[in-house]
Amino acid sequence: MTLMNEAPRRRLSSRQADRLERLTAAAVVELREHGYEGLTVRAVAARCGVAPATAYTYFASKNHLVAEVFWRRLCELSEVTGGPSEDATVNVLTSTVAIVEDDPAVAAACTVAILAQEPEVQALRDMIGVELMRRLEAALGEASSPELLAA
Repeated sequence: MTLMNEAPRRRLSSRQADRLERLTAAAVVELREHGYEGLTVRAVAARCGVAPATAYTYFASKNHLVAEVFWRRLCELSEVTGGPSEDATVNVLTSTVAIVEDDPAVAAACTVAILAQEPEVQALRDMIGVELMRRLEAALGEASSPELLAA
């Protein structure tokens, strides 16, 4: 499985995509068990049965790993249906919150990780912002304006 909007990443083989999926799933389990402070890329690699060096070929840091978890969850959200409307806009916002709302350990980790000043995290943060704007523009339709989106 290759995610949409994967730039700046290269295309992944099916094996690489599977490994990336396993690493992010293991990161969620580690976060639930040990929290953000206890999360390490090494522990995630061990949970997946891969060498730490392998995990580090995908993720430069734990912040990068956690930001990827958020990005993947965002990409899994269904598209807004029913055309531009106030309800569609509310649905975009509530579904984005729902990404982490039922998972306090992941929510706390995402809050910290997405704000990190690492290049890989900044790239994901930009991708997250673009995707959220795209979803909001679709939900707002003709009512969309730069001022409204900025709000």
